Amino acid sequence: MYDAIKMTGEARLKGQKLPANNIVPSVLITKANAKDFYFPNSPF
Repeated sequence: MYDAIKMTGEARLKGQKLPANNIVPSVLITKANAKDFYFPNSPF
């Protein structure tokens, strides 16, 4: 979400239109890296 919001904000500030389709990079969460994405105090 952050990347999509950032791209939108930057385009708007420059007066540009966003493309109709946009690929936002994401991280694949696996058993090996799950601990890096575990936030026990998160409300989600």
